[in-house]
Amino acid sequence: MTQQFERLFSLEQEVLYWLAIERELIMGHPIVKDEVMEAVHSLGGRSLVECGKRGAAFTLQPIVLEYVTERIVALVSEEIRASRPELFRSCQGGPYKRKDCL
Repeated sequence: MTQQFERLFSLEQEVLYWLAIERELIMGHPIVKDEVMEAVHSLGGRSLVECGKRGAAFTLQPIVLEYVTERIVALVSEEIRASRPELFRSCQGGPYKRKDCL
């Protein structure tokens, strides 16, 4: 799983982080950029993301959710110890609250 995750583009990795935190991404939301939509569809093609119950919503496969959650905990813990909370800051608020998604 680690090898597959590390081969992803940074935006695809961010989308996985968002989905692990938010549990769902609504693609019809008016402020989600096309790049995010493309990343989600690319992840779906790799079977990392699945279509949710509401058609336009996407969620993580259970094993992917577990892996990404563990990765977030490990990375954020290390960042806090090193006083460099980069991932922690970038994941706050999910895709709807990030300026680069507007």
